[in-house]
Amino acid sequence: MFEQTRIPVRSALAETFPYSRAVRIGSIITVSGTGAYSPDGQIVGPHDPYQQAVRIYQIIDDALRHFGATRDDVAHVGIHLTHIAHWEAVGRAHKEYFFSEPPSVTLTQVSGLLYPEMLVLIDAMAVIA
Repeated sequence: MFEQTRIPVRSALAETFPYSRAVRIGSIITVSGTGAYSPDGQIVGPHDPYQQAVRIYQIIDDALRHFGATRDDVAHVGIHLTHIAHWEAVGRAHKEYFFSEPPSVTLTQVSGLLYPEMLVLIDAMAVIA
């Protein structure tokens, strides 16, 4: 049996809908769908997909570092947009974050996210030795 380690979420949302920011099972790390939240729970860059993606990658980076991983360990990213027209702005942030070797990607348009000002949600999976 593989050891499981979790990064818990402490927020009003997590009290109603419990989840972990990230989970490591063996060599696999999964990072939950991540929105662009500031440390005080406010949405960063309301209605700005580029700013939201930059903030999301910062949050994902923090979760990876918690487990001793880096962006280079990311094997797959799921990017979910409320408007597919935002793909270029989000792609710019994605390219800045994964400047060397990009992971596989799934890019989808969704009908909505938790709050109307949220335009981007990103989840990730990493594999470490």
